[in-house]
Amino acid sequence: MKICVFAYNFPHKKSVDGILRLYLEKYKINFIIFMNKINLQNPKKIIPTTIKDISHPNPRILAKKLKIPYKIMQHNSKKCIQILKESKFDLGIILGARILIPEVINAFKIGILNLHPGILPENRGLDTCQYAVLNNWPQGATAHLIESKIDRGKIILKKKINIYKEDSIKDFYLRIQNLELSLMIQSLKRIKINKKIGKYSKQQGEYHSHIKNEQEKIIIDNLEKYKDKFKKH
Repeated sequence: MKICVFAYNFPHKKSVDGILRLYLEKYKINFIIFMNKINLQNPKKIIPTTIKDISHPNPRILAKKLKIPYKIMQHNSKKCIQILKESKFDLGIILGARILIPEVINAFKIGILNLHPGILPENRGLDTCQYAVLNNWPQGATAHLIESKIDRGKIILKKKINIYKEDSIKDFYLRIQNLELSLMIQSLKRIKINKKIGKYSKQQGEYHSHIKNEQEKIIIDNLEKYKDKFKKH
């Protein structure tokens, strides 16, 4: 199975962790397409979701060390599409990418595997941990083959994480990041043995953009009640 990975060309935890996990699990990465950083104007949030002063290496350095062929380019560029069509990859894996266009998605025989930090189809879009609290949904992750509509496509696996009384939103994020990597490997095993990959969900949850500060205040007020509802006993 020929695998092409989409990743970021700057220090990025998911890109590094994903490449390393694939290597350790003995899945050959045939090619990596790294994309340079795009400066986004994300709104300032009240609830912190990342730990400050934690550095990650550039995943491109890891690719060099592991002798994985790679190119640096925009994922939706004509050059990228040309390479994908010529290389005839079976599967793509997203470890860092913006929204991919249909020409990129359709260049793969099986499709492109995405690891979404929320339970689909309900929890689509951004800030999934916060929206899960806001809407009283469980926390978890979903592995699916993408389509042109964001966070849609064939669902392969989805799983909830455990919730504990002492958890913060940061704990949810870190646990889900770890789960995403496990779902990636489980999904690859299913695909490799030609097991039924999954099916399209009849439901289609609402796509969520960045959480608003007013919503964050509601989340802060309701977090303890939320944890009581979902916590592991």
